[in-house]
Amino acid sequence: MIEKIDTTRVAEDLREILKTALADGVGQGELVSTFATIMTEADREDPELAELAEERWDHPIYDEIPPGLIDIRTAAERYNCTIKQLQAWIRRGHISSYGRIRGPARGGGYHLVKEKQVVERMAMPPNRGGRPRKNI
Repeated sequence: MIEKIDTTRVAEDLREILKTALADGVGQGELVSTFATIMTEADREDPELAELAEERWDHPIYDEIPPGLIDIRTAAERYNCTIKQLQAWIRRGHISSYGRIRGPARGGGYHLVKEKQVVERMAMPPNRGGRPRKNI
């Protein structure tokens, strides 16, 4: 079992390390990529840690788009909607994210989705739920 640690102390130590790295000229994307690599290696070594991290690190980051998937930037251009709308659909569970494409700035890039799911969601009528309006 993983022992309970003082997360406040760990966060303060990590904050100082990150400040030093940024001051030394290490880019944010490189730091994020390094952290993701460390977590992935830890997942392989410690099965209990892997189980805990599975919820947070369940989306792989690809260098190239796998066949059958499309990034949400391309989907937004192709189907005339916004990236924010596609992100909202992913967050709400209307479409599924199958990973991310490595981005130039932050290491995470755009979500990868199945084009068929986007087409099906675009064909649905918009949800006009919410609070009913007053009759005047």
